[in-house]
Amino acid sequence: MKRNFMKMLGLTATLALAGVAGANAPKPAGPLTDADIAAKAAHEIRMYSRYSIWDNVNLRVHDGSLELVGQVSQPYKKQDLQRLMQRVPGVTALTNNLEVLPLSPFDDNLRHSGCSAHSHHREERPGNAGRRGE
Repeated sequence: MKRNFMKMLGLTATLALAGVAGANAPKPAGPLTDADIAAKAAHEIRMYSRYSIWDNVNLRVHDGSLELVGQVSQPYKKQDLQRLMQRVPGVTALTNNLEVLPLSPFDDNLRHSGCSAHSHHREERPGNAGRRGE
């Protein structure tokens, strides 16, 4: 009984070490494709905590050269996104063509009221009868 327990313990330890070694094994080194770079860059944009519904960011990748195009609502977002994209693996060059939307209290009030009106009138749209508070 004790011998079987020791065999089982040895086998379990071997498998555990093999699993750890396999998890730390480097991935095959090879150049990333433009699609891989675009997917990683798009993921970084989606995970950017200050990305909002008022931002419109698109990207293009050609031979490792990434181009950002679109509009952002604040100047710091343009700089933040540029820094994020420079860290994406496989990016060899970066062109930041993001446009900063005009900054004004009037525009901010319009954006806020438009967003509020959209969310408050949800119940009144066809197909939402009887669905309040969702």
